[in-house]
Amino acid sequence: MEMNESLQKQDQTLDAAVKKIEKQAKDLGNDELKIETSEGKSDVKVYIQKFKWDDMKYPRSRALNDIATQIGDKMKAIDADIKK
Repeated sequence: MEMNESLQKQDQTLDAAVKKIEKQAKDLGNDELKIETSEGKSDVKVYIQKFKWDDMKYPRSRALNDIATQIGDKMKAIDADIKK
């Protein structure tokens, strides 16, 4: 139950961060957002269609709590960068 609540909060925070990025891109005149990965940049739709879990960064063998915390920490760092 606790994990479910934690993930819901993280989902809401991530959604807000993505909306901030989208708004900033539009304010800067960039209507076409790209996702940047180690393989290069790609369209959001293409990225979602070809999404693969990064086992090196987020090993499936780790506890779900640990993975959620790691993703949450990364999300907070990105949000702090956006605010700068």
